[in-house]
Amino acid sequence: MEEEEQVTSRKRKAKRRTESWELSYRTKPDAAADREKNRRYRFLATKGVVTLFNAIRERQQKTSKKLEEAKTTRSKEKVIHELKKDEFFESLQNSDIVNPVKASGKQKDKAEMTSKWEVLRDDFLVNSNFNNLKDWDKKK
Repeated sequence: MEEEEQVTSRKRKAKRRTESWELSYRTKPDAAADREKNRRYRFLATKGVVTLFNAIRERQQKTSKKLEEAKTTRSKEKVIHELKKDEFFESLQNSDIVNPVKASGKQKDKAEMTSKWEVLRDDFLVNSNFNNLKDWDKKK
């Protein structure tokens, strides 16, 4: 009897240890702390869905134009056979919205350069006519 109790108590202790180990990595979600992250995820997902639907619409328009140009049923079958999924997926991957890191860097720099007042730009002294103003008081 005592041996059985010892075995069951060891099993219970082992079970508690594994449960405590598993629970140590679990955290309760904090809505206030994760609000910004969830907003970014939602924004990215929305952009991805919009990109997907735009790509599908473009693909459908291209195929419908090709099918209208093809007059015979054999040529239409040939057009349909030539369409490949890989091209569609490549067009999705090459899209700027799917790769926001590539797109945002270029657009952000251009937007900052055009939207700022020249004096507030970081490269004002390098690119401006400030060097010509050295002799502003001297007449030619």
